[in-house]
Amino acid sequence: MNEKTRNKCKKTLNILFNVVLYAFLAVCLCALAISMFSQKSDGAVTLFGKLQLRVVVSPSMERNDAVDVSQYQIKSIPVRSMVFVSVMPQEETAARRFYDDLQVGDVLTFKYVYSRQETITHRLVQKESNGKGGYFLYLKGDNAAEETESDVQVIDTDDEMGLNYVIGKVTGQSVVLGNIVYALQQPLGMALIVIVPCAIIAIGEVIKIGNVIAARKRERAEAENRRLSEESAAKETEIAELRRRLSELSQTSAANAAPANGAEPNSDAPADNNEPATNADGANDVGESDDNK
Repeated sequence: MNEKTRNKCKKTLNILFNVVLYAFLAVCLCALAISMFSQKSDGAVTLFGKLQLRVVVSPSMERNDAVDVSQYQIKSIPVRSMVFVSVMPQEETAARRFYDDLQVGDVLTFKYVYSRQETITHRLVQKESNGKGGYFLYLKGDNAAEETESDVQVIDTDDEMGLNYVIGKVTGQSVVLGNIVYALQQPLGMALIVIVPCAIIAIGEVIKIGNVIAARKRERAEAENRRLSEESAAKETEIAELRRRLSELSQTSAANAAPANGAEPNSDAPADNNEPATNADGANDVGESDDNK
């Protein structure tokens, strides 16, 4: 694997790590907000007055092999799952339409009184007219054998002043989000949810800082190697130039020395006969003639 491919893989892994990390942090923040708001109410968070988020804390809707729920939209609901409840409309006409549209197998969240009023999420097992334009709704948990109270809950939709009433219809669920919210409601879970992401972020930042430092060291080393290579190349060029000049000087010296070593006497040079010079009329320049004595 060459350097380019290795760098591309590192970049892809860093992007993937950041996406997973920030997605996890977003889920944790969302769960933290839900946990904080749900503790202030009856365990529910209502969004825009139309959707409630609730965490199921009982096993009454756990899977039961004796109950076939394969044909229903909402299957079994494990403990600590978060359910998304579409809140029943408050306007009378819309409320009646809501009840008219209910089908056997739908899962409802409702208030019901045993020894005290409780919030329950069970499946609609029967629906019949109450003779007043409304309905009797019969609800029961899928995992009835595991319940302390195994009887069916009955709600009269026209009992407006009663303590038993429907909150809304379950339209979805999330086991992961429910468990995170449940964990945030526990002291240890809160600590882990806060500490783990912070530790991951800190480790990631340390790794990034280490990578930056290592990259700078590599850049400095590469720059130093380039400088040394350039200096070495310059010295080699200078040495080659000196050698060329020495070679030229040697050739010039050899060319100048060759005529001097093989030269002959010049025949045009005057001979030295040690004879005294005479003037034009043959008189000796040194002495006078005997006639003038």
